[in-house]
Amino acid sequence: MSEEKLYREEPFSQEDYLKEDGTLDVAAWIIRTTYEIWDMQMPGRIREYYIEDSAINEGAGQRIEGRDAIINNTLETQAAFPDLEVKILDIIWQGNEEDGYKTSMPSYLEGTNTGYSEFGPPTGKELNRSNNMAIANCLVKKIDGKWQYTEEWVRHDERAREVVCSGAGEEAE
Repeated sequence: MSEEKLYREEPFSQEDYLKEDGTLDVAAWIIRTTYEIWDMQMPGRIREYYIEDSAINEGAGQRIEGRDAIINNTLETQAAFPDLEVKILDIIWQGNEEDGYKTSMPSYLEGTNTGYSEFGPPTGKELNRSNNMAIANCLVKKIDGKWQYTEEWVRHDERAREVVCSGAGEEAE
């Protein structure tokens, strides 16, 4: 998929993710769904892209269960970092149309802490490639004719986010 089409400013439909042969363009789907939710700040698209009882398993044993909880977590992060963007470094995937796909997405976050977070008031510090990295591993399946995330395992550099949001330490500057 061309970058021009991939990064257009209106939401995609399920058909926009299909290749000419009718199969899912897995890499484009991962990039675009991430882009809509985070960079375009459209957390409501989680309702389109995640099944109702989906779960995100984060570091340190944290688990976010259900679409509404995922939306709330996304809104909290976007409130703390209103300019947050996810910079995807690669998409790795395997699977098929019938069984679904396992995907892996190394990335980093870019954004400035200008809003309140669980760590306190805004610090003005930035997340960037030099102070945080992440990897998200997802299961994607076609359910009732729609491609959706069913479960996700993500590991962010939580220490970097804590340092940026709390103002503690110098390592995240």
